[in-house]
Amino acid sequence: MRIKVSSANKIGQRCATNKTGVLFSTVPYSYSNPPPRNNFAHIYTDSIITDTAGWTTISGTFVADSAYEYIIIGNFFDNSHTDTLLFDSLTFCVPYYYIDDVCVAIDSNNCSQAQYEVINYNASDTNITVGECINFTSQTIFYYPNFQWFFSGGDPSNSTLQNPTGICYDTSGLYSVILIVSDSSGCGDTIVKNDYIKVNIINTINDYSLQDFIIIYPNPVRTNTAINIKSNIKNKNLLINIYDLLGREIKQMETNENFIKINKNSLSDGIYIVKVSIKNQIFIVKLIVLN
Repeated sequence: MRIKVSSANKIGQRCATNKTGVLFSTVPYSYSNPPPRNNFAHIYTDSIITDTAGWTTISGTFVADSAYEYIIIGNFFDNSHTDTLLFDSLTFCVPYYYIDDVCVAIDSNNCSQAQYEVINYNASDTNITVGECINFTSQTIFYYPNFQWFFSGGDPSNSTLQNPTGICYDTSGLYSVILIVSDSSGCGDTIVKNDYIKVNIINTINDYSLQDFIIIYPNPVRTNTAINIKSNIKNKNLLINIYDLLGREIKQMETNENFIKINKNSLSDGIYIVKVSIKNQIFIVKLIVLN
């Protein structure tokens, strides 16, 4: 368990105390049902916190003896067990503190990296070509039922799935991804990765257009379809990948021939992305398969 504390030092009530800490509970407390002041907290500090410019870390560990669901932050000690430092010749005061960076973990050592581990995500690929589709996988150490994704430049541009798939990018550029997670009370976290997805333009060879090198006919296809590679790049090592719109690879072929025939029966009805790679050049063509 770890929290960070900074003195607010509010005007008119300037003072500082010790015993700031954390109490775990099995029941929720409110203004009408305050937590007990029984001189006990699971984690607390005996130091008087006066720092208003920086943060003081309070941390510790304990073995849970109940099914705790709630966390309360404050001072749970009475006046006789609390030391107070008064400013401006005051006779009494109410101390104010800022609280930040609260971490609860099974192993307190994990709190040192919790800011990176609480919420994260990865893409199946971050360097793609125009027309390609990728998948995203979220990573959280706590359970969150609500997910909200935003994909700049992507199609679809947002999702509420925990692990969205088939996010396609049709325009070259650098694109950011935002993930917001929350629980039923609205508490959660947000992670933004700027310029996370790089979408590259489709390269051409010798200033010829794409149609000079790759022809898929017929397209849409109702029988067998053939991928024809123009003769001026024949006898080269070609890699052909066919993907569905969820980004799943359906078929992969390598050939040195300039004419390849694919049986339509091996593809279900739908839209596919055909990627042809030759050396460092990549060509993307959309293929439509119908009844």
